[in-house]
Amino acid sequence: MLPGTRLEEEMFLDEAYFAYLGDADLSARVKREDFELVHVPASKVWYKLSMTSGFYSELYHYYLTRNRTLIMKRNGRPIYTGPPLYLAKLSSEASELWLFLEQSIGR
Repeated sequence: MLPGTRLEEEMFLDEAYFAYLGDADLSARVKREDFELVHVPASKVWYKLSMTSGFYSELYHYYLTRNRTLIMKRNGRPIYTGPPLYLAKLSSEASELWLFLEQSIGR
């Protein structure tokens, strides 16, 4: 567990990730500070899900892909950054194709 005072003073959710994956970025930064990350199965976290971007919408895919790329650039080790960024781009293009086909068929 990260001490609450340290979390409030220094470690916070980065505003660049205002939608999707901000918690993953925070975990990477906490680990980089040599804090031990521990999985607590009994713990519970509630997210208030906003439907502003719409589930599986173009906006959803845009921000998810953008934030995945940001996480890899900021927290990935250089040797591992290339392939994941390529896969994130490929995933984004596949999602765009799926949305295009879905709209073309009229679903």
